[in-house]
Amino acid sequence: MDQGLAATIEHIAFGYDASGLPETPRVDGNAVGTFSSLPDAVIEVRMKGDFTGDGRVTGADSGGFSSALYDEGDNVLEAYCGDFSGDNQVTVADVDAYFKAMIQSASCP
Repeated sequence: MDQGLAATIEHIAFGYDASGLPETPRVDGNAVGTFSSLPDAVIEVRMKGDFTGDGRVTGADSGGFSSALYDEGDNVLEAYCGDFSGDNQVTVADVDAYFKAMIQSASCP
């Protein structure tokens, strides 16, 4: 609700440079149309079962799946790539779906 007060100026650094310092110049957060030349994030798209990151589920992924299956705790990558049952962990409930993904991936060009 506008009460006739001036908006507080927010100084925003859109990202960080290679040394880990806030990107310069900092800009007024109220300025419309400002942008950053540095990427703020890197997004990696992975498919279930693809532990190697090559876009397919092959025998090369079996080591990662086995490691996730038999290790006590799953890290985020293991839990995402190996969890087919939706419980956020890799268990024997995921084995059949992993092998089905491997078979289906082998048929893709």
